Amino acid sequence: MRRLLRDAMPLRRGEWGLALFLYFLLTVMVGADWVGKLGADALFVKRYGVQNVPWMYIITPIAMLAVSALIFFFIDRMRRRTMLLVYVLAVTLASVGIQYAISFNSIGNIVQPISYVFAHGVKETIYILFWVYAGNLYDSQQSKRLFPFFAGSVLVGKILGGIVGAAIAPIIHAENFIGAQAVGFAVCFIALVLYRGLPEGQSGKVEDKHRPEGLRAIIRESADGYKTVASDPLLRTFGVGVFFCYFLMQFANFLYLLGLDQSSGSSITGEDTFSQLYAGVYTS
Repeated sequence: MRRLLRDAMPLRRGEWGLALFLYFLLTVMVGADWVGKLGADALFVKRYGVQNVPWMYIITPIAMLAVSALIFFFIDRMRRRTMLLVYVLAVTLASVGIQYAISFNSIGNIVQPISYVFAHGVKETIYILFWVYAGNLYDSQQSKRLFPFFAGSVLVGKILGGIVGAAIAPIIHAENFIGAQAVGFAVCFIALVLYRGLPEGQSGKVEDKHRPEGLRAIIRESADGYKTVASDPLLRTFGVGVFFCYFLMQFANFLYLLGLDQSSGSSITGEDTFSQLYAGVYTS
């Protein structure tokens, strides 16, 4: 029993405060994003039709490529803690803006697809920013112990997000879930500001005489990176495996959305029912 507890909580003296705070931070961010994702999916399926979801499967990754490139552009140019703070604040403000726009009939139908891309994009960029920050705080031995511990918070966040989403759907309705996401990220931002002694992480601009300058040079460097991956047999096999894994996941998710759409009815009640059924996947 003691060994089981030690494996579940692999923290040592001097690590508890920061590790538990990071666990809380990732849990709340994932949970808040999951609530926003439930609402965005429900609104898109009910207002635009499930037949248009595959188009979002194409648009969203393209948008994420651009956002990921922007994030990695700033990684060596900003302190890790500052970058995390800016990210959380940006998600909070963007969530508030999108929620405000959705409430207007004149532009709500235009903004709603943007909220879909936004909610799914936040889901992916959370992990990038968190692991960039956490990876800069711990050495290789600590990472082997603590990163599986942090990964568990992702599952906890999804389960809690599903529970919260199912509970608040009849109260605030699915169209206001992006606003609920904003509340969660606001909590994270306040926690980051108030937490004393939060390490900054590696700072400053990395001095590299070979760093490309200008947009064309950066694009060329990125293309070289893809060529390197494509030329390595192991990385190429891994990449093909990841592609088909995500392809099958998206296909299965589409079939699931199709079934939910047919069983949840229409109107606002249908949107709420859809979000509750969708949330049940992560709480069962």
